Amino acid sequence: MRIVLISYHGLADYSIGLANALASSHQVMLVIPRQSVEPFRHKVHPDVQLLDMTFPRLRNPLNLVAAIRVFHAMRQFEPDVVHFQSGFIWFSFLLPWMKRWPLVTTIHDLRPHSGDTHSRRMQWFMPNKLAARYSDVLIAHSNFIRDQLIQKLNIAPERVYRTFSGDGFLYHDPVPANGRPAFDVLFFGRIMDYKGIRTLIDATARVVNVVPDYKACIAGEGRLSLEDDSSIDGSAHYDVYNYFIEPQLAAKLFQQSKIVVLPYNDASQSGVIPLAYSFARPVIATTVGGLPEIVEHQRTGLLIPPNDDAALADAVIRLLQDENLRQELGTNGHRKVQLEMSWIHAAKETVAVYKNAKRHHENENNE
Repeated sequence: MRIVLISYHGLADYSIGLANALASSHQVMLVIPRQSVEPFRHKVHPDVQLLDMTFPRLRNPLNLVAAIRVFHAMRQFEPDVVHFQSGFIWFSFLLPWMKRWPLVTTIHDLRPHSGDTHSRRMQWFMPNKLAARYSDVLIAHSNFIRDQLIQKLNIAPERVYRTFSGDGFLYHDPVPANGRPAFDVLFFGRIMDYKGIRTLIDATARVVNVVPDYKACIAGEGRLSLEDDSSIDGSAHYDVYNYFIEPQLAAKLFQQSKIVVLPYNDASQSGVIPLAYSFARPVIATTVGGLPEIVEHQRTGLLIPPNDDAALADAVIRLLQDENLRQELGTNGHRKVQLEMSWIHAAKETVAVYKNAKRHHENENNE
């Protein structure tokens, strides 16, 4: 099968992981912004035909010119199926013309999360509705999103498939272990309002009463609010890496942490959880969105209510004081990501979706 994968900013791990796995049995062209692929270029499989392009700023109409160049490259490649990542509005203008091929779209989030002003600025374009209209089938990475697509966009259930997004192989560069973990908990990923930083800070005040030498690591780009900054700045209980985390540093931070926390107030799915599992780290996550679908309570991690710093503190203290449970949850998570969430497994699921898209496309053209 000849497959074109079209990606955009922030999805390098998903796009490269899937492209590499597909390339073992299929011919793959990966279209991706140059700045997104650059930190991971050495991880792209040599059999993947890479089309990396520099795109202007989001509001610049020259993006449409770049998108047209992508379309012409696709025509030369002559794909059997096109797999589009919804969210980049300029590619959305090409959807009516991409309809000439079987079209699959992954919708990662149906609506912007709280504090995601970048996405909200472009919300009026309704890229997800355009993708749903022109795609043969859709992919969601959680049943939570799948149900939203069916209910809110009125899409037939047989056109929406749920697949896992794969493990965190991009971050598996070998890093020497440096003895005892330096951090009790790790918060990793883009720092935005819905990620629950305030809950983590309030929980810290409770944890230190029981674990005086407790230390949390906050790692990711984004803006900590002034209120949060004043609580963290100069505190011996935090290490903050407030910028884009390169793969080698990310691997080091996961290895040096005992627990990964996701105190989110809002979520659709998470790429941080399979990444934590890849490093055999237990997770503490909230019962929002699709998170409970991949965190098995008291088997691969602990689930807590959102906006509940007391529950987060209790969960952290429990795992810090029970090393056997902490290691058991981490081991179970590692086994889960190997058996259920590997890129080989994700590629097999995705190829099955491609075949259904081709059938749907043929049936529509024959009517």
